[in-house]
Amino acid sequence: GYAENRGLLWAGRWWWDDYHASVSVRNKGCDAVGLAFNIRSPQNYFALRWLNRTTAFSRTKIELLRVKGEKVEILERAWVKGQLDEWFRLGIRTTGTRIQAYLDDAEIMDIHSSESAGGGVGMYVEGGSSKRQGFFDDVNVQSIDQLDFTDSIWLAEHTDRVRGEWTLDQIEREARPTTVAARITSGSGLLML
Repeated sequence: GYAENRGLLWAGRWWWDDYHASVSVRNKGCDAVGLAFNIRSPQNYFALRWLNRTTAFSRTKIELLRVKGEKVEILERAWVKGQLDEWFRLGIRTTGTRIQAYLDDAEIMDIHSSESAGGGVGMYVEGGSSKRQGFFDDVNVQSIDQLDFTDSIWLAEHTDRVRGEWTLDQIEREARPTTVAARITSGSGLLML
């Protein structure tokens, strides 16, 4: 597809939340391709936008956007290797206010937005023409059937300390985003979800 400005083809309902969505994308010359999510309307959504316009495998930019009407806010960005006319897999995972973004199943972003409240999922394109399009395949949306306890905000809001003293420690991981671990600091403990 292509669009004069921004194009969006989407499905889903406002009450869809806590899901993993992914799509295979191939940019053949449009300005950007991406995955839109938490879509409340064509003027109210988030998008993972890939500005991949290089003909040789090199550094390109992926941005996490918040779109509200004509206002487009860049919430986060990551530099990744990419190339025109090749297939890649974009993905997002939303859990409450947490948004995680993926490229070829590798996590590239992990942020929180208080406006992340669920909604539909779609394919996103910017610019292009009938000869310079973005292509999409294998769209997949799945409810999250298990929670990982790696988010300090989620752990603090959704657990009760029944017994013992607990801390939430930041754990650095090589070439991956920081994670969180609940650790007991004295005596025996019980943490209830």
